[in-house]
Amino acid sequence: SVNEAREMIAVAEENGVKLMIGHNTRYFPAFAQARRLIAAGEIGDIVAVDGAFPNRASLPDAVRPTFWGIKAGARGHGIVMNFGCHYADTARYLCGEGFARVSAHIGNRYSEGRAPEDQYVITALTESGIVVTIAHYGLHAQIRSRNTGFTIYGTHGILEAFYFPDAVAIRRAGDDSYRDVQPDADLTDEGPWERLHRELREAIEEDTEPSVTGDDGLQNIEWALGAYLSHERRTWIELPLAEEYWDYCG
Repeated sequence: SVNEAREMIAVAEENGVKLMIGHNTRYFPAFAQARRLIAAGEIGDIVAVDGAFPNRASLPDAVRPTFWGIKAGARGHGIVMNFGCHYADTARYLCGEGFARVSAHIGNRYSEGRAPEDQYVITALTESGIVVTIAHYGLHAQIRSRNTGFTIYGTHGILEAFYFPDAVAIRRAGDDSYRDVQPDADLTDEGPWERLHRELREAIEEDTEPSVTGDDGLQNIEWALGAYLSHERRTWIELPLAEEYWDYCG
């Protein structure tokens, strides 16, 4: 819940310890490289971010008993909370902005009784009006698409950042075709988890702010809970969530 997330942040601050959230998806080489290209102004101002993530639905022979986070009735909810928060964090990282409102369709086509949901399409607007859509589709088999990741639309170009396959491509206004971009060496020298852990250690040793803060985690939780509320009420939900929803858990 929002209250639980806020309590974690407060307790960490009160005790002078570091709270870093395990959102390592933003460190996948393709996404980290895309952020550098965006920051360098390669595609102008961001207009929209479109994320697509196919996966296998929770079919009778495909549910891992220990994977409590997507089991029906679990406090951890389903794929919106457990996978979506990572994609939302990466989208916020790419945009450099937080979300201002969210609207969602969340469905369960093949996973009834095993998981709360197996598909969703969630659209959010950032503070400056960037449209961010993140979609997760439950299939009958694990099929890797050629565009699993994000397409970022800018005023002067389009940027593709996919991790299946691991690829980055850019096309600017006037270009005849897309140009492949190789991630910088420092983004491929260590894995996303290794980078996350190294940066947490450095934050502790150097007494600096972690790169993925408790507030980042809070904003991603609000995106997910706002999506559940939107689906239930069939309306846009404003973010950050109003205090009346701070104990809401979906």
